[in-house]
Amino acid sequence: MRMSIRTGIADGRQLYSPAGLAEFSRVPSPEANRPAGPSGLSQTAKRGRRRPVVKLPRLLGAVALFCTLLATVAAAQTLDARKLSGGTADWDAASDESTILEFRIHAKNLMFRDGFAELDRIADEARSQKARFIGGQWKLEVFYSMLSSPGPVPASVPDSTWESYIARIHRWIAANPASITARMVLAKVYVEYAWKARGNGYSNTVTPEGRKAFNARIAQAKTVLDDAAKLPAKCPQYYLTSLLVAMAQEWSRPRVDALLEEAVAFEPGYFYDYVTYFNYLLPKWYGDDGEALAFADGLADELDSPQGDFVYFIMAATYAVNPLGRFTDVPLPAMSWDRIKQGFAATAELYGVNSNQLNLFAYMALQVNDTKAAQQVFGVIGDNYDQTVWGSKAAFDKAKASVQSPAREAR
Repeated sequence: MRMSIRTGIADGRQLYSPAGLAEFSRVPSPEANRPAGPSGLSQTAKRGRRRPVVKLPRLLGAVALFCTLLATVAAAQTLDARKLSGGTADWDAASDESTILEFRIHAKNLMFRDGFAELDRIADEARSQKARFIGGQWKLEVFYSMLSSPGPVPASVPDSTWESYIARIHRWIAANPASITARMVLAKVYVEYAWKARGNGYSNTVTPEGRKAFNARIAQAKTVLDDAAKLPAKCPQYYLTSLLVAMAQEWSRPRVDALLEEAVAFEPGYFYDYVTYFNYLLPKWYGDDGEALAFADGLADELDSPQGDFVYFIMAATYAVNPLGRFTDVPLPAMSWDRIKQGFAATAELYGVNSNQLNLFAYMALQVNDTKAAQQVFGVIGDNYDQTVWGSKAAFDKAKASVQSPAREAR
């Protein structure tokens, strides 16, 4: 059985709205208030828009089961500490973070030791099992993100190191020509390498040399993806990286919509595609005011609870949260706080929530003055603050104390 999600508002319905959560496919993008696209949105990209229809297979199995479970937490007025901690009373906040860190380090060490066969095995297993970490992150996407650049800060890595890294991936492909994983890594590396050349500034800050290198490296990524499409093995990352290429090359809306439809048909649970499309619909890229939020509302409805609520929470945590004074793409008040709470509860039900998500939710609760929710989550967090959210232990302590004061208690 198939259903449609109209990602516009022609029918009068409200339609749809992961940094610690940077793993939830935060797309590199120049900041807002500039023409969308890497070189400014062309008139061709804006021309001939249609209201896209994304055909989605209904989520079966575990998701259908969880649809009934969410009935007990949909309002998300009371947050259960056991549920927030993945169902364990003696939850160790550091354990989920260390597990992901160990996975990342192991993958990168294998890469630099030319452990290509083991890298293929790890990715094949993560892909076939659709394995996730606490919080819902796919192990496969974390794997690709870790291997997407030769260093932790891509912009600071010299081009010579990037070129050596790319040569290493070509050795991987030579060692296993049938490896879909190696090609997905290479395509993502070219995308990151392209943004390294361009920078994330306004279009008028990009040098001619930077723009030329950006376009050339994105074209290389597209070539790798085209080659990968000919392999018998398939991977959901193919569509996610293709969406990034589509944004960089200013594909037309119908072409991007068709790509998203293919992505969803192949693997509806790879939520990064939805998050990337949300970004694509922001006014700074190729959308009109309110279009991304309309998509978020509609998708959250159509995916069914709790999966739709989970995706909504991830979008809010990625694009509507402004920790440490960073710019937000969407004002938090523009999104539904009740829906965000439902999404947080759905995340806990489906996957457990990780330390970063707990801290982000506490931060959001403070921003909307939901003292009760903030108190409950701070109680679960304890002293396990996330520096990427609060900046410092002192800032975290101050925020936590603010909801425990008599004045706030009365609210």
